Amino acid sequence: MKRILALLLCAVLLAGCVPSSVLDRFGITPFRDMDYVRPDPDAVRRVCDEAIALAGSSGDVQEILSGVWDYYDAYDRFSTACDLAYIHHHADLTDEFWQTEHDFCSEHYGYVDMLLEELYTALAESPMKDELEAEYFGTGYLDSYLGEPFYDEELLALYAREQELIAQFYTIGAECEAEAETDTWYDACALPLAEVLAELTLLRNQIARYVGYDSYTDYAWDFSFYRDYTPAQAQEYVEEIRRELVPLYENMQRMDVWASADEPCSEHEVLGFVKEAAQGVGGIVREAYTVMSLAGLFDISPDPNKSGLSFELYLDQYRMPYILISGTGTAYDRLAFAHEFGHFATDYAAGGSWAGTDVMEIFSQGMEYLSLCYAEAEEDFIRMKLADSLCTYVEQAAYADFELQLYMLPEGEITGEKLLALYEQVCEGYGFRSLDWDPRDMVTVPHFYELPHYVISYTVSNDAAMQLYEMELRAPGSGAECFAENLTTEAEGLMSFLKEAELKSPFVRIGEVKGIMEGYFGLSS
Repeated sequence: MKRILALLLCAVLLAGCVPSSVLDRFGITPFRDMDYVRPDPDAVRRVCDEAIALAGSSGDVQEILSGVWDYYDAYDRFSTACDLAYIHHHADLTDEFWQTEHDFCSEHYGYVDMLLEELYTALAESPMKDELEAEYFGTGYLDSYLGEPFYDEELLALYAREQELIAQFYTIGAECEAEAETDTWYDACALPLAEVLAELTLLRNQIARYVGYDSYTDYAWDFSFYRDYTPAQAQEYVEEIRRELVPLYENMQRMDVWASADEPCSEHEVLGFVKEAAQGVGGIVREAYTVMSLAGLFDISPDPNKSGLSFELYLDQYRMPYILISGTGTAYDRLAFAHEFGHFATDYAAGGSWAGTDVMEIFSQGMEYLSLCYAEAEEDFIRMKLADSLCTYVEQAAYADFELQLYMLPEGEITGEKLLALYEQVCEGYGFRSLDWDPRDMVTVPHFYELPHYVISYTVSNDAAMQLYEMELRAPGSGAECFAENLTTEAEGLMSFLKEAELKSPFVRIGEVKGIMEGYFGLSS
């Protein structure tokens, strides 16, 4: 069926027309037709209550599971509406309607997650538990939901406050963007934004303690990212990057490697670059690009009202991913789009990937590297991408090091001023003084505010993605084959995936990476 879909859609593209009947036939909703209606948490509550009642009273496994499916559908509708609000909000931070809807969704998302836990607890306590596990969940799956619940009203209030502070970060940033002059932006905005991060840090430490963790880092490692390497290993890794790669990074900054990144590049050219790369890789990746194009499941336009974030989301209700790029109108947009399209291809192939964050980032960065092999990429552009790769190792390691230290600070040292000072100290150790760099640019990194401890994923996954590129150069087609074969992986942990895909651990490769970079750029440390 998928093969027929791909052929039909490719034929439509070649014909230069997009009849809605083609999309309708295969159940594909164009983004323009995805209507937003504010989600109703009370309606989700009612569906959940009905499913809980069945879990306790019905002796029919299929009837109980039907109630579970109803809740899943209600949850998908809720989460998809919230994702649409998130997309529209980040596409235009000046739109007050989408700001309000995004804030509403953020406030209630934790509540809906709590309902899911209530349902699973009811299933775990059901007289039909063993039959439910045998039929669907798997033996022992529901055992973890016996005992004290994870969510309660106090925890939900803490999560809601976290979302309020994240919203403050974007609001203050937008107000500063409108009011402050370029040369005085940091003077006007850095400290207020740093104070928001300080308050978020204190709050997140409180959340971690509340749910039984010694530190927020441990909480994030387990609860948000399911990592199978430790924070201590990450700390050793970033310190090795600082020792071995920072001298090369500083030398590379004195080279003329960035000019091609700043060349003007139209949206049409950006689309063409990624289309060519997707067609070169072929198979499900080509099909993903075709569907994305037909259904308008992307926005790569440069727009000053965008948030500055680029991301991909899987819209559960429609069973389709969506990409938003905060475009710059330069050639670098080709890599940004290739990156998010790697996420799109993963979610499209898997029908919503269950892989862990570190693993999914391998495919996004892997698509960047493979685009160098399958799209028309000038030598200067390839050179820029490899320089960008060195920057990913060093700069994201610096960010990760900052966060690892940030969440170990004594409570009395968590102030906006002290965070700015810590950030400057850490980044100086990673060679940032070799850049045209303002040491207050901590406040321009959205991940610190919205996705704490995410950034280490970019570093470790970049290493695995670079291995795909090395494979492709040694044996054309082998990197693309490895990429495509593993798109549907459900591996949560990086190390388990690398073993499964027969790739090396990043923790043993820094010496090798150093040699590659020295050879390519003619650098030495």
